Amino acid sequence: LKMPKVDGLEVLRTIKSDAALRPIPVVMLTSSREERDLAESYALGANAYVVKPVDPADLMAKIQALS
Repeated sequence: LKMPKVDGLEVLRTIKSDAALRPIPVVMLTSSREERDLAESYALGANAYVVKPVDPADLMAKIQALS
């Protein structure tokens, strides 16, 4: 969610407001555990919300579980 220049929620908003892009599934991958970020992501049309672990091996395991 916290990216330089444009935040992830704005990117999600842009994707879901474009009819050609809207069908693309969006997974929010973030370090934020804040309930408001989760709720807003789903309200804007995110298909999943994954809190990324600090350990790179755990992150890879979570990514593989999504596929």
